[in-house]
Order: sequence, then C-alpha cells, then structure tokens
Amino acid sequence: MTRETQIFREKLAALKIAYASGLNEKLTDIKATADQIITNDSHSDSKALLIDLRAQAHKLAGSAGIYGFFDLGNAARNLESKCQSFIEQNSCLSTADSNAFIKLVDSLLHCYDPEPTEQQNVLSPVSREIDWHEEVQANNHTILVVEDDPDLSEHLEIGLGTFGYRVKIINDLDKMKAAIDAIQPSAIILDLEFEVGRTASAETVQRIRLSSGIDCPIIVLTIHGDFNARLAAVRAGCDYFLIKPVTLNEIIQVLEKLTKPINIEPKRILIIDDDPDMLAFISNTLQSSAMIVECLSDPSLAIETISIFHPELILIDMQLSDCTGIEVAMIIRQKIENVGIPIVFLSNEMDQGIQYESISGANEFLVKPIQPGYLISVVQSRIERFRMLEGNDARDSLTGLYNHATTWRLFETVLSRASRIGIQVSFAILDIDGFKSVNNAYGHSVGDNVLKALARVMIHRVRNSDIVGRIGGEEFCIVLIGTNIEQAFLIVETIRLAFIEVSQSIVGSGLPITLSCGIATFPRYLSARDLNEAAIRALNEAKAIGGDKINSASPMQSKLNNVQDLPTNEKNSHLPLAELDQSGEVESVKHAVVLDDDLMVGRFLKPFVENAGFGVQLMTDPIKFLEAYRADVDLIILDLHMPAMDGVEVLRFLGEKRNNAAIIVISIFGHDVLAAAKSLAEKHDLNVIAALHKPLDQGELIGALRMAYAVSKNYGHGSALAEYSEMPSTDELSVAMNNKMLRVYYQPKVKLASSVVVGAEALVRWKHPLKGFIDPEYFVALAEQNGLIDDLTYFVLQEACTSFKRFNIKNRNFKIVINISARNFDDLSFPDKVANIVSAAGISASDVILELTETSLSNEVGRVIEILTRMRLKGFKLSIDDFGTGHSSLTRLHDLPFNELKIDQSFVSRAHCEPAARVIVKNTISLAKSLGLETVAEGAEKQEDIDMLRELGCGFVQGYFIAKPLPLSEFKDWVKHSMKA
Repeated sequence: MTRETQIFREKLAALKIAYASGLNEKLTDIKATADQIITNDSHSDSKALLIDLRAQAHKLAGSAGIYGFFDLGNAARNLESKCQSFIEQNSCLSTADSNAFIKLVDSLLHCYDPEPTEQQNVLSPVSREIDWHEEVQANNHTILVVEDDPDLSEHLEIGLGTFGYRVKIINDLDKMKAAIDAIQPSAIILDLEFEVGRTASAETVQRIRLSSGIDCPIIVLTIHGDFNARLAAVRAGCDYFLIKPVTLNEIIQVLEKLTKPINIEPKRILIIDDDPDMLAFISNTLQSSAMIVECLSDPSLAIETISIFHPELILIDMQLSDCTGIEVAMIIRQKIENVGIPIVFLSNEMDQGIQYESISGANEFLVKPIQPGYLISVVQSRIERFRMLEGNDARDSLTGLYNHATTWRLFETVLSRASRIGIQVSFAILDIDGFKSVNNAYGHSVGDNVLKALARVMIHRVRNSDIVGRIGGEEFCIVLIGTNIEQAFLIVETIRLAFIEVSQSIVGSGLPITLSCGIATFPRYLSARDLNEAAIRALNEAKAIGGDKINSASPMQSKLNNVQDLPTNEKNSHLPLAELDQSGEVESVKHAVVLDDDLMVGRFLKPFVENAGFGVQLMTDPIKFLEAYRADVDLIILDLHMPAMDGVEVLRFLGEKRNNAAIIVISIFGHDVLAAAKSLAEKHDLNVIAALHKPLDQGELIGALRMAYAVSKNYGHGSALAEYSEMPSTDELSVAMNNKMLRVYYQPKVKLASSVVVGAEALVRWKHPLKGFIDPEYFVALAEQNGLIDDLTYFVLQEACTSFKRFNIKNRNFKIVINISARNFDDLSFPDKVANIVSAAGISASDVILELTETSLSNEVGRVIEILTRMRLKGFKLSIDDFGTGHSSLTRLHDLPFNELKIDQSFVSRAHCEPAARVIVKNTISLAKSLGLETVAEGAEKQEDIDMLRELGCGFVQGYFIAKPLPLSEFKDWVKHSMKA
C-alpha cells in the first residue's frame, strides 16, 4: 500500500467514525417524526411530517451506503419510497398503511449495525499535499545522455540541469543497457555516431529493444541528416531526430513535449449538497486526488460562489431541502458565462425516466452510493474535456503560459480560497532587464527565444499547482500557493540564476541578460489589486538601483490597521504578559504565552504547559501580543500562520527586542517551513527549543516543554542584554576600541581537496563588562553610522597582521582574511593606509585577503572599482562575501577585480537537503569557475555539507564543522592539532 493510499484510508476511517457517532441522533429524529405521523389526526400536519420524514430518509439513503452501512441505506431508501407514495395518496393513513409504515420504521431502526461493512472499495492511487521542494524534485526527470564528445556532454549536463533535469552521462555503448536498467530514464539523448560506426548507437538500441525493451522516448543527435541515418533511427525506434549543431533551446522544446506538461493546475470542483455527511465524503474523496473542492450547503449562494471560485465542474444533489438539483442547474445556466461548466447530478433516484429528464440540464447522472474510484474517474474525464475546450483561449501563443486575463482570473480564485482556508500566497512579477536591447542587437526571433527560455525556466522551477503567466511583453508573474516570502524569494532566486545561464547560451556573453523581480504576499496585502501594485512597486525599486535583483514589498501601515481583531472568548486574554493560573491569581514564577489564533489549540496546549511548570496565558491576536509585550516571559509557543500577522513577523519583532525566552514554533505547514522558521529565528539570536508540526505529537511536545523549563530554570527569562533597556552607545564603542576591549577571533579556512588549513578569517568580538557579548552586526552597524568604521577596520587589521607570524603555519600559501566595509571607501586614501599597516606588521600584501560583502557593490560603483583596483595593484587579494544575498549585476561582478567568491551560509547549510539551495550553490560554483574565481563556502555545519561541497567542486570551506571562531591561543592549538591529524 502506498503512503498516499494509507493517508486516504485514514481520512476515510475518521469520517466513518464521525458519521457513525451521529447515526443514533439521526435515527432518533426519524423515530420521533414517524411517531408524530402515526399519532397525528390532522391530514395537513401528517403530510408536512411525511415530507419532512421523506427528506430525512433521503439523506440517510444517500450517505449510509457510502460509509459502509448498506442495509441501513436500503432500509432508508424503502422508507423514502413509502413516504412518497403516502404523500401522493393525499389522504390520511389507514390502519393497514399505519401498520406497514411502523414495520418499515422498525426495520430501519433494527438494521443499524454500529460497525460498517467493508464492502466498499477504497480508491487507489491518491495524492497528498507535498511541499514545494518535494514536488519540484518529483517533477524533475532523469535524462540519459549517450555521447562520446566530452565538451558536448558537459554542455548538456549543465544546460539540462539548469532547467531542473537530472542528467546521467555515459560515453560507452556497452554500458548503455546497464544505465537504462539502473536509472529508468524519462528520455534518452543519443548521439547516433560513435567511433565504431556512423549508426552504431542506433544498432545498440535495436539490440536492447529486442532483448529487454526500452520504455522511454529517444532523441537522436547527429551531424548526418541523410536517408540512411534517418532510416537507422527509425528502425531503432527513436522518436526525434535533431541535426547538429543543435541549440539547448531545441532540445528542451522536445524534452518538454515528452516529459513535462505545462503547468497542470489542480481541478476545481463545486459540490452543492445539504447533507453534511455527503459533503464530507465527496470532498475528502476528491481532495485525496489533489483536487480543489468548494462545498456549498445553501444553493442560494451558488451564483456568487461560482463567480468567485470559478469551478471546472459542479456536483449537485438532485433532492435539496427547498428545491431540486434540476432547478439549481437551470439557475446556474441562466448566466451566459456558466453555460459551459459541466454539471453532474448526484441522487439515489433509480427511476430511469427521472434520470433522463435530469440529463437535459447536466452532463452526467451518478446514483448513490457512489464508489470513490468511479466518482474520481467521472470528474477527471469531464474536467479534462472542459479544459480542452477552454484551453485555446487561455494560453499565450508564444510561450504557452497563461495569458493576462486567465492569469488574473486564476489569481483571484486562489486568493479567495486562501482567505477562507488560511494559507499564505506569494505573488511575484518578473521582468527581463533591458529586453529591448536584445531585440535591437539580435532581432526579434532571438528575443522570442529568450522569452520562451524564461517561460520554461519558470515552469521547471515551480509546482504544478502554482500559476505562471505572461502578463506583458517581457513581463511575467508567478502565483505561489501556500508559500511565504522567504520561500518565494528562494524560488525566484533559482529562476534568476538559471535564466542568466540559459540566456547566455542563446545570445552568448556579449550582452548579459538579467532578471528583476518584485514579490508581495497575502495576507500582508489582502486583494489581487493590492498584491499587484505592491509587487510592481518592489519591481520598480529593484530596477531603479540597476536591476538584476529580487525585492520584496514592504507592508503598508494601513494594511495592518485594517486587519480586524480576531474574536476571543478567553477570560483575561487581553491582559499584559503577567500569567494567570486556573484560579485567576497571578503566577510569578515561570511565565508562558501560547500565541495561536485558534483558541482550541491553546486550550489543548494549556494543561501540558502547566504540567511542565509554567503558568499559561492564551492569546489569539499577535498584534495585541506585540502591544502588550514584556521581556519577563520564559516560554513562548508560537503558531506560524495567523491571519492578522504571521509568526515570522512575530519572530522578527522578538529578535529586535533581543528576547531570550524559550520559543516553541508550531505550524500546520510542512517540515521545510518549520525548518526555515527555526533557521530564521536562530539568525535573530532567538532561543528556539523546537519546531513542531500540527497535529502535535504529545511525546514531542512534552519533551520540548521539559527542555524549555530546564533552560528557563538555568538561565532565567532574561540574558545580560535583556536586563538593560539601552544597547551600548557610540562612546562606549570608542572607549572599547581605545582600551583594547575588543578581541579578534580567527575562524579556519580549509582546502576541501586536501583538508589543509590555508587561511583564517579575522572576526571582531566585544564582551561588554556589564552587558555581555554584543552582537557584531550591532556594533559594526553602529560604527558605520557614526564615523568609527575606519578605526574599527584598522584595529582588526593591525591585530590580525601582528598575530599572523604567531600562527606557526608551515603552509606558505596561508592567508589572513580581513572584512572591510563600503564605508571605508569614503576615504580615497584607504588603500594606502591599509598597505602601510600591513607593511608595518612585517608581512606582505599578498598574505592578506580583503573581503567585501556583495551588498556593498551597489554603492558608488565608480569609487568601488577605483579602490578595489588599487588594492589589487598593491598586491592584496579580494573576496566577495555573502554572495547570493545581494543580487548584484553579473556585469559588475565581472568588471571588479575579485579573486574569490564566498557562498553565503544561508544556502550552504540547506543545500544537502533542499534541492533549490543546492542548485544555487552548484550554479554559483559554476559561475565562479567561469569567471576564474576561487570559491569558499561559509556555514558548513555537518559532514553532509562537506560531502556535498566536495561533490560540487567547491574549493574551500569555513564553518562550525571545521571550527568555530577562536581566540588566538585556541586557534594556535587548533592548528597544531589539525597538522598532527
């Protein structure tokens, strides 16, 4: 049994249990109505009661069989039929009628078996929701390339990899069968000619087909287009024939036809049924096959719901409380835009005449109880037919993406659903920088190829459920469902880097083509119009500073002010963060806050938290939490998804407040989202104990609470920093530098190929006598803002250079790495001062690497180029730090005289487990090599990181797995130990 099938079985079992638990109440109601009919003497009252009883029996007959209570369903159907015949008689029940009626009711009551039978078949293969990384990876295909030209092989491996394909290269025909058996490729790219003959590979394929078969399509590459070559390919069963030289774009076009349908969005179904049990069953059945379902029990809301939800099929129960399904279908068809939507009726009606009558208003008639597999089959086939008819008007003719009108309609549908079920949606607008220059330089046909290439890159980097559209000439958009701003940023970054490579393969390196993007998220912005405007603003800001950047929209204050407060019935939840016990008394020892917009979650958590030794306050409104913030909280349990403000914003606020409480993050989203939130919190120096997935596992929860209590017991709710309302001042920093209160620590830099120590990065640290260790980001920013950055830089440089000879490093290539700031460039004499300090320390400029962050490259480019060039002329080596976070122009990177590129730790730490981060690292290494730069990876914390970096060809590495930053004495000891090892 597959995991997906198991998930559906579990859901179905839960629905059966819930349905069975409500059956006694349903049967009691039926018995009460029947008793009233027997004892009532009024004809009009009896008729009304019979109509009511018929409706009750009708719903029971339709739902009981679905949940396995077949005898009960049949008895209900008989009772419904008898009620209908009594109603048609239009007279009081005779004694014989009453006796027959009583027997039917008794039969119904006695055939109820609390345990449903297992005759119903559960559908197989069903789908589950998987996260972005899993789904994108699942959509990628493995391509076997059989090619003996190493240059072409490498070109195909890199190029196809850019589009998300996994590539296996073999250059020996004898290994072809074993490779096919091992990797089961989605397609084979086959060079027709090998050294052993012009059609040798085709003959090998023919032999493999005869012996064991080949299930995948084959694309032939050859320099010969003559009849004999084509005949050999045909006889070998090859599907496509491409003549060299062939562009990557041509190969991708063929592969997409074979392996990648364009953006198959989930099917959308509207169910109209006033029986909640039927709604639950049908909804679960369809959702288990990755369909989007909207349920409606009130048919009067059908028109409004259709205009918002835009269903591709409507399921309607034939017998509703106040009208018939046929009448509802006719109302729906009154709107011209609804005429083409398929309608399927659901009923337990066995009369073929009535079924025939209903078909005139619908496309299908399904009789209850409905087998899940058959229901899914009918729905899928009807929607696929509907899409075929609608598809021609929905797509952009050049790229095959959704056109502007369709994109906007689908976008509004997604937002409408997101607001109801409470998920985040990210909206990204992408624009090709300077696209007109491409058309002017190369012509419109090349420009069209660039547009098509970007479309393909986007399609291969998102899930099938996401929406990708072309909304202007060179302007595109992506709607990322269930995706927060951090995830969206990462997705678009993979697109940006991949597009740079692909565009260069089309136009060459003469005219670099880059991409800018603006991103906005729901519910930070509440409507499609607001999201669009915010994303455009962010895009324009990115372009205004040179382009080739991704920019996220800043929230407008009015948006937060317009968010309505969440309702709460919890006593004392409006109070500040002083905790209350169950009696209402203030608990003064350990304080815990549960911040979750679902009050039921808070009530579930409260006894567990209390048992762990905390007083508990439940809060449902994150805005009120921020307004009432106090630092004397020992534990915060935080839900990541809340309508008024998401948990990521709360974490940022807590980071700004330097909060030291233990934090447990909880969410319904996947483990990748939890891991990202935990990583983000740790970057804010927050004390994250655990990140737990809902529904919460009690064992994991209890373990996390025990750890939180131990932390709060040992360290209290406030660190040394939290006890002071003010951070260190500029004067304190100046005094610290003048009195050598700052210390320089050293983090080793190791060559991956040999594990030899080749350098150390000098990192400044400040331990305040009262306030403890001060975050370097804080006091470096303080120095930059108050004119102290030159003094701080010279202090670190002098300390590091003086210590250089004391490292006792035998490797003559050992370098000391010094961080410099863009603010240092305000002084044009900076290169001379640095050279003088290095010379005075008795070391050479070639022993020093100066490191500049990528974000600094956007500041006064002319001055940056001048100073960096002078540094190189003086013999210093240059490194660009945090690469991948500032999104600088590749042209600018090419123009600046760097020797080394450092990959940011935010990508390195996730690359061994997240495909998107791995792509960024791999492409960055490839980019650096193509520019002749060494690569250094920061933030390696696990053996998996080292193995991954070595596999991808990274040159050097730093990180806690090697060693954390160390004081001079400890660094010297570490070097001695590593040399012995």
